[in-house]
Amino acid sequence: MDNLRNEFGRFIKYKKDNFCIDCNKKISQRAKRCFSCAKKGKNNYMFGKENKWGNHTEESKKKMGRKGRKLSEESKRKISKNSSKFWLGKKLSKEHKNKIVMTRIKNDSYKHTMAQRIALSKKMSGKNGSNWKGGITPINKILRVSSKWKIWRELIFLRDNFTCQNPNCSYCNNKFGGTLHPHHIKPLSLYPELAFNVDNGITYCKDYHLKSNLHRNMQKEC
Repeated sequence: MDNLRNEFGRFIKYKKDNFCIDCNKKISQRAKRCFSCAKKGKNNYMFGKENKWGNHTEESKKKMGRKGRKLSEESKRKISKNSSKFWLGKKLSKEHKNKIVMTRIKNDSYKHTMAQRIALSKKMSGKNGSNWKGGITPINKILRVSSKWKIWRELIFLRDNFTCQNPNCSYCNNKFGGTLHPHHIKPLSLYPELAFNVDNGITYCKDYHLKSNLHRNMQKEC
């Protein structure tokens, strides 16, 4: 260890590199030997000491490990039957497949009927659902996710020939197709009974529907 001074005159502790006594590998400051040399020969703490448990015989080694162990034919058959890879590469016959289908139909496990679907949906929807949080989602969002909303949307687009109904629209120039939005002529918040009425809907392009403040103007008029 040498003491040196820096630019400000303060002492700096300079640490020299420490090397192993046996193999000259770079090691930590406090150690004398590296990890491998410390366990070789006389340096090992078990050097010259007897093992309390004694050395294992060949019979005990065979019992402990599976290397070199031979299985009987019966044990091989049991493993092949119980293993998950038993059916890999094997094909079922048509008769076997038909039996599986018929048993599933009899037990109603192959496909649910409409009555079963309705019963399952009632059990999992509303307060019975696992994600129920007291009815936080607004009605507007519930309506837009329903299948009736999708049908109402498609009927309006078909009636208006998939074109924006804003005359001389500066956003889309009344081109066919594009990103279209269905718009309620009478607002949904005030007239929920007209939510799925086709006469209450009209087709607008996305930019005109979002940027023209249609919903604010409707609220002022109402």
